[in-house]
Amino acid sequence: MSLGYAEKLSYIEDVGKVGMTEHFDPPHVLEEKVDISFLLCNFVSGVLFWTSDLVFCLS
Repeated sequence: MSLGYAEKLSYIEDVGKVGMTEHFDPPHVLEEKVDISFLLCNFVSGVLFWTSDLVFCLS
């Protein structure tokens, strides 16, 4: 990240409600989604995982 990046951001007075409730899938739903993702990854030549902080590229 370049120096001075934060100073170039616009100031927003009202950011709305922060600290909202997080919603999580039940364990059986999460496991099913992981299993499906694993199966799909076996059929492609490369996978890109993009989270809010990191990007992973597997090939």
